[in-house]
Amino acid sequence: MSRFSKLELDDKNKPSAKEILEKSTPIEEGYDQEYYLQQANEYYRKGDFEKALRYYSRALGIDNTLVPAWVGQVRALIDLKEYREAHVWVNKALEIFPGESELLAAKAVVYCKLGQIKQSVAISDMAMEQKSPTAYVWLARGQIFLSKRGHNAEFCFNKAVEISRDDWFIYQLVGLSYKEKNQFSRAQYFLSEATSHNSTNPFLWVQLGLCCQELGFYPRAIKCYQQALEIDPRYKPADKALTKAKRTRWLSRLFYWAIGFFRS
Repeated sequence: MSRFSKLELDDKNKPSAKEILEKSTPIEEGYDQEYYLQQANEYYRKGDFEKALRYYSRALGIDNTLVPAWVGQVRALIDLKEYREAHVWVNKALEIFPGESELLAAKAVVYCKLGQIKQSVAISDMAMEQKSPTAYVWLARGQIFLSKRGHNAEFCFNKAVEISRDDWFIYQLVGLSYKEKNQFSRAQYFLSEATSHNSTNPFLWVQLGLCCQELGFYPRAIKCYQQALEIDPRYKPADKALTKAKRTRWLSRLFYWAIGFFRS
């Protein structure tokens, strides 16, 4: 059973906002679709994909013509690893907006996550054939090629960065794409670039710290987690990561000391 409540469409094809996620805190009422879309995007950039999903759905409950909200909803489901739900909702969106390039790109990523690489590439090709590909269309294509371990992934990611004109968020997305595939050195580079453009996102600092830690750069990882906590002292992922990094670093030092002791 999915952790999501059922998303249903009414007769006007508008998705309901009925408890998409079983959270005790309700979404604030009385705002328009643009406000909910903006809030959704902010939560998405902070890595809070569940809240982002709820706000995207609320925006669509008011206006189901918001393509960015459809795309955001599907992307949030992908990041939550709810690939089956993402598949359902991207198909619903494409029924309303057939040929929409970013929806096709999102569908291509869904197929990639489901292990259907051949279909994924074909759908990505369709997205590329539409009007001038957006940064997300290139990003999605890069993620697919990265899953295939192809050499074209870097080219696609660079095109996404080029189109975004140094928007910090595209660096974050590329970095997280590399991190997902355990390419921590490349991930570290892009996430570091993201922090140089936006130093106030605690989620971003934690992700950079995790890459540094995987590469054995514990002092830098610890600084990243501390930076996240300076921004938001109550940010639990940073506190948890910092505690674990300090403990792992101490155990590592103890291990190497023990090796040196017995060799002497």
